Amino acid sequence: MPSSFKHFGVVGAGAWGTALAIAVTRAGRQASLWAFEPDLADAMASKRENAAYLPGVKLPDGVKISKELDEMSACNAIILATPAQHVREICIKLAAHLKQPTPLIIAAKGVELTTHK
Repeated sequence: MPSSFKHFGVVGAGAWGTALAIAVTRAGRQASLWAFEPDLADAMASKRENAAYLPGVKLPDGVKISKELDEMSACNAIILATPAQHVREICIKLAAHLKQPTPLIIAAKGVELTTHK
């Protein structure tokens, strides 16, 4: 992994996104984990656990919880861990916040429900 990738954003705080954020920190990098639901982000930040989607797994200190998509602009690379049917929409919203070219890693599963792409 290039040494310039020190801070990863993870968009999507379900079980998969949370696990990926934890893996990023275990690899010695910083992670910012964005949750679509503000209440979930608040609960995760205060309890240091994603009780809704990954109960019993503590979040390392290197995982910063975010409820503001614009915070992803500080990341060197972004992992998209949203459901596949939301990837297109979230990419459009995310693009408005990125100030420089940023690698996107798509870790979504499934297909878009309306287009079947």
